[in-house]
Amino acid sequence: MKKFLVLVVSGLFLVSCGKQPDQAKPAAASGDYLVKINDLTVSKADLDKELKKMPEEVKQAMMKNAQTYTKFLEDYASKEALGLEAKSKKIEEDPDFISKMDYMKKMTAIQLLLEKEIAKEIKISDKDIQDYYNKNKGQFAAPPTFKVSHIQVKTQAEADKVKDRLKKGEDFAKIAKEVSEDKESAKNGGELGMIEPGKLPAELDQVMTKMKKGEVSAPIKSKYGFHILKVNDVKQSAGLDINAIKEDLRNVLMQEKQQEIFNKYIADIRKKYKIEINNAQVEKVIAAANQGKPKADKPASSHAGDQTKSK
Repeated sequence: MKKFLVLVVSGLFLVSCGKQPDQAKPAAASGDYLVKINDLTVSKADLDKELKKMPEEVKQAMMKNAQTYTKFLEDYASKEALGLEAKSKKIEEDPDFISKMDYMKKMTAIQLLLEKEIAKEIKISDKDIQDYYNKNKGQFAAPPTFKVSHIQVKTQAEADKVKDRLKKGEDFAKIAKEVSEDKESAKNGGELGMIEPGKLPAELDQVMTKMKKGEVSAPIKSKYGFHILKVNDVKQSAGLDINAIKEDLRNVLMQEKQQEIFNKYIADIRKKYKIEINNAQVEKVIAAANQGKPKADKPASSHAGDQTKSK
C-alpha cells in the first residue's frame, strides 16, 4: 500500500507547478484559464513557466497532442485538489508532517552546503586532463588485433601429426588446405583474417592473445575438435585521441576531485564539532538487539577505553 501511494504521489508531483493552491488566481470572467479548481484558475502562462523546468523529453511528450496535454492538466488538477484537501484537514499541523519537513529541510541544507563547499574547490584544467591521459594511456588503447590462421582436425592424434609436419618445416597453408576440417578457411590456407580478442571460442582466444607474430601454438582442444593456431601479424592500436574523450576525462577527474574534497571536508567537520562515539553504550545497544540470538565471533577490540573521540 505504501509503495502504491509513493508512486501515485510521485506521478502527481512530476506535473507539479510548484505553486500552492491558494496562490492560484480567482476565476476570470473571460474563460481563458486552462484549469479551474473550485473558484481558482490556472492560465497557460502559469503552466508554461513550470513546463520549462521539466526535462525536454517529458515536456515534448506532454505537448504532443491535446490528449497528452489534457492528461497533464488532469494530473495537475488532482495534485492541487489533494493539496486543498490536505490543507482543509490541517495536515501541515500534524506532528508527522512537521517531523518529515524538518528532516527534508535539514537534508536539503546539507546538500546545498556540500554543493557550495565542494564546487568552489574544484578546478579541472586542460593540463590536468592531459596529465591524466598521459599517465593512463594504457586504459585508452584498444586491444591489439591478430591476423590468424588455423588448422582444425578431429582428434589429438591428428593434431600431433600436423604439429610434427610443421616442425619439419612444411608450409602451414599447404597443410591447412590438405587436412583442415574447417573447409571455408582451408580454401585460403587456414586464414581467419584479423581477429579481435573475444571473437574466437574462449579456449582459442586465451592462447591467441598471448602469442606473438610468427608463433604457432600447440594443439588446443575445443568443442569443435583440435586446433593449431598461427599468428601471422599483430596490429597494435594507436589508442583513442584525447580530444575524442576530453569531456569524459574531465568528468572522471571531477568525480575524483569531488570525492577527495568531500573526504577532507567531512574530516574537518568532525574535528570542528568534536564527534564522540560512546562505545560502552554501543555494546549495550547491540547486546540488547541480539539477545537470544546465536552469538557471532566477537572481533578484536580496536579501542583502549569505553569511548572513541575524533582526533
